[in-house]
Amino acid sequence: MGMPGSSYRRRFLKLAVMGMAAVCLPGCRDDGYPEEELRRRFLHDLSQLPDLHGNVVPFSVYSGVALVVNIWASWCPPCVVEMPSLEKMGKFFDPKDLRVIGVSVDKDLNLVREFLLRSKLTFPMLLDRGNEVLRTPIFPSTFLLRRDHTIAQVVVGERDWVGQKMIEEIEQKLAVKRLP
Repeated sequence: MGMPGSSYRRRFLKLAVMGMAAVCLPGCRDDGYPEEELRRRFLHDLSQLPDLHGNVVPFSVYSGVALVVNIWASWCPPCVVEMPSLEKMGKFFDPKDLRVIGVSVDKDLNLVREFLLRSKLTFPMLLDRGNEVLRTPIFPSTFLLRRDHTIAQVVVGERDWVGQKMIEEIEQKLAVKRLP
């Protein structure tokens, strides 16, 4: 018998991915986050993350602005799929009312930059290399923060951020109105 062929390797990888998904999916629930812990540490930790140039931007820049903070990775297919709708959704609102902020957990800064250029994303991007600061268990995870930066909702998994129902939910939960 010879070496396994490429179809064998593909089947093995497919089964391995399915097995990992089966292990991870039970944790894909909004109620799986310890809300009190998030309230204590999330904003502090988020305010410590650098942007693509290594600068830590003072969180006071976003004072009085509702935020949609998306934690993602370039190697995460659902993350990649939802990015264009996050970009589009951000343009529905005045940046003085609502801002989208991305947080990449990629270790390789060049992968992040390349992805952003290809995708033409314009919202601010922070880095949590290797997920060492926020320690987010599931990607993508999106935090909807009210103007006072309390957590209104944690959204786990891919979403269509420009759907009518989602826009109305954002308006209601974050007390913002889309541009005319």
